[in-house]
Amino acid sequence: MEDVLKTINYKGCQIKIYQDFDCQSPDEWGNNALFLTGWHQREFWVNRDGFMPEDLEDADRQKEIKKDFYVFMLDAYIHSGVALSLTTEGMQCPWDTSHNIGAIFVKKSEAKTRKEAEKLARGLLENWNDALSGNVYGFVTEDKNSEIIDSCWGFYGDPEKSGLIDEAKSSIDYFVKSTKPFTVNVDIEVLAKDPADAKDKASNLLGGKIKKFWVGEVTKV
Repeated sequence: MEDVLKTINYKGCQIKIYQDFDCQSPDEWGNNALFLTGWHQREFWVNRDGFMPEDLEDADRQKEIKKDFYVFMLDAYIHSGVALSLTTEGMQCPWDTSHNIGAIFVKKSEAKTRKEAEKLARGLLENWNDALSGNVYGFVTEDKNSEIIDSCWGFYGDPEKSGLIDEAKSSIDYFVKSTKPFTVNVDIEVLAKDPADAKDKASNLLGGKIKKFWVGEVTKV
């Protein structure tokens, strides 16, 4: 496993945050209502049949696409990596910026206005830039004995904002609650004939998780 980026102590357990080097491309999410295509030959190619440059250049096909989708063209700043932006908004470098190298398509059934569609497009763009820059993370939670409690991967963006830490804490909360000792009262007259039999039956009910067992007086009602 890769080096831990950050460790957080929580309720006697630990949250260990790692970079996710095996994250999915947003193109693998299978969303046909919000997606991106790219056609930079060397650095950024994301194919989607029917939504490539030749389709946008064909007047009839372009009309058909724009009937159902809002379309946002993309630029790419390519310098030791790829950073995408809506056209004219990102880094504008005469040598390293390529214009109109892709597009984001937002189905009109998902947004009532172009402004709403743009908000969705920007969200997807952020996911793509996180994926392209390695800004995707996962966590492993461990108990006080360094035994693994849980793990989860594929959190895009800052771990403080992506929900990663909240999810990790939730897994520890559940673990602490499920392993916390508790008391069960056993009615000997109903459940068993004698204390030994009651202990066996209580053990069966609790999956053998009994640390202490005692018998009090039985009061008839």
